[in-house]
Amino acid sequence: RLRRNIYKSLRGDQIVFEETNDDLGLTFRYRWASSEQFGWVRTSRVANSGTAAVKVRMLDGIQNLLPCGVGSQFQLEKSTLIDAYKKSELLPDTGLGLFLLRRR
Repeated sequence: RLRRNIYKSLRGDQIVFEETNDDLGLTFRYRWASSEQFGWVRTSRVANSGTAAVKVRMLDGIQNLLPCGVGSQFQLEKSTLIDAYKKSELLPDTGLGLFLLRRR
């Protein structure tokens, strides 16, 4: 038994996706919110609404995130070229992820 909801802030600067599994007593939420410093920021959390303790292992991420400036038409025509030059990097001090095209 699943329930799914979407919530949006009145200002339109946040959106929350929520899925509740009543059989497991677990709710997974993730939120996209605008940040002046980082642009769009995604946060996620799992909540236990049941009475028993639950151990959860979770892998969360986004597939095929494109670097800034890559338009949909370019992606359609040159996807393998983009894949060859895509670079992902994590800045350990801030936890900020960088997605860019590298020069050879």
